[in-house]
Amino acid sequence: MQWLENIRNKPHEAKVRLIWIAAGIAIVLLVIVWLLVGQMKLDPNQSFIRTMTERIGHPGKTFPKLFNRE
Repeated sequence: MQWLENIRNKPHEAKVRLIWIAAGIAIVLLVIVWLLVGQMKLDPNQSFIRTMTERIGHPGKTFPKLFNRE
């Protein structure tokens, strides 16, 4: 927990900067996940879990737009 003490000892401006950096990283990660999930084609006749288990190991089926070379 040494890193936590180091953050606590920093001035207020540095702590605010760290919060903004962490928020920015979280937003970028959420947007990436949103884009990937938005491109998935799910089979409406099957459950989400079954569809995903059948597609593990086949990223071309799960994310066809990402792996389409046309």
